[in-house]
Amino acid sequence: MFLQNTTGFLRKKMKLADLCVGISPETLLLCKQANGGGRNILIPNGICFKTPNKILNESDFNIVGVGRLEEHKNFQLAIRALSKVRFDFKLYILGQGVYENELKNLIKSLNLENKIKLVGYVDNPWDYINSSNLQVLFSRLEDFSLALIEGIYYGKMVFALDTANHKEVLGDDFIVQNDDEIVARKLDEVYENYDFYKTKFEKIKENSQKYSIENVANKYIKAYESLIKVNYLYFRKC
Repeated sequence: MFLQNTTGFLRKKMKLADLCVGISPETLLLCKQANGGGRNILIPNGICFKTPNKILNESDFNIVGVGRLEEHKNFQLAIRALSKVRFDFKLYILGQGVYENELKNLIKSLNLENKIKLVGYVDNPWDYINSSNLQVLFSRLEDFSLALIEGIYYGKMVFALDTANHKEVLGDDFIVQNDDEIVARKLDEVYENYDFYKTKFEKIKENSQKYSIENVANKYIKAYESLIKVNYLYFRKC
């Protein structure tokens, strides 16, 4: 989908580039298609990690979703699935967008006003993620998102659809299908075997530092240094 929606203008720019950076395998493929003769490398997004604060009631089973309130972000999947689970919960959806009224109406139609809160935009999503038992990332159209990186670093576990490189990063156990019945059964299973899933996710968290802004910046520096060296050698031959 991302490849199909990419403008011709952007493809032309990529074709002229000496170095094209993709932040996910999908965008790297786009680079290779548009810039077959140039250098193409993968450097994921990075964030500046902060010290989180606990802000939610720990006696609740807290779930968080982060992103713009748009149809393709698919918060409706989380809402419908959670209307069918067998356990009590609180869902906090962080973000603003044009789909807010549709989500409000869906929440109301399912009588979930006391369980689901549209928080709006916040400048401290890491506090919510760190205070939650799990994070949902159900976007149908996604690149390698910052929300996923924050979930890996701050969260206890993240469940996502198989978009971008989510499956590569999270593994099969934390990938769900775009079906509310299946998601509901998965969440029931996670709730009943929470410590098991938390332990499995700890192995994923071990790699979280590679997404630090410092590490990503170093990759860009090395890429530019390599590019400068190649160009220097080329012009020296001329």
